[in-house]
Amino acid sequence: MKASIMFVNALVSICILLIAPAQVYAEELTQESGIIVGNVIEATSFRLKQGITVEAFLAANQEVNAWVQAQEGFQSRLLTQKKNAGWLDILIWENENVASEIDELFYRDMGDSEFMQLLDPESVETSFSTVIVKLP
Repeated sequence: MKASIMFVNALVSICILLIAPAQVYAEELTQESGIIVGNVIEATSFRLKQGITVEAFLAANQEVNAWVQAQEGFQSRLLTQKKNAGWLDILIWENENVASEIDELFYRDMGDSEFMQLLDPESVETSFSTVIVKLP
């Protein structure tokens, strides 16, 4: 009986030694990426107007980058190009309240920007979702 209790205690100690570093590593990855459960992802898909070059679009995008980075609650941004010539703009915000406020501010401040003039307005689709699970 004593031997089995000692074995179980040893097994628990080994598990703690193996799991604790993994938890620390996962926490470090979460901190490095800046994305946490509860953040809100704003995903906007769109196409450029016909005849607009990628170079012209990316140049106009610099103004949006600066504007977004200056906003409270901004976490991260990814701008991706789809195989079908469409684009997907992914913004990560601190929470739902920030995302809602920023969405309104963006159209007020940037609605007439060169960036917005280059988009096909009928192709723009935006959705918001909350991060529920994050894996390292």
